[in-house]
Amino acid sequence: MAEKMRENTFDFNDFIDQMDQVQKMGPLDQIIKMIPGLGNNPALKNIQIPEKQIAHIKANLAGPFQLRSTCPPCLRYVKPVDQGGK
Repeated sequence: MAEKMRENTFDFNDFIDQMDQVQKMGPLDQIIKMIPGLGNNPALKNIQIPEKQIAHIKANLAGPFQLRSTCPPCLRYVKPVDQGGK
């Protein structure tokens, strides 16, 4: 992954893979509390990150436009999908 970041080839598929790896470690709110400097942060004391929200993020990144996944700079050119008034 570090090599991909250095070469600027890290894309949303790689991000999703990294999210999957982090999820295997346990609930994200508990992992955040283990990071030095964040564990004692009062603003993060009662943080809760629902798994449903993470699944929603991953679904958006792997959505109907494959362009999103492979070419992050192109995001600004992709029109959002009509959600039927939502």
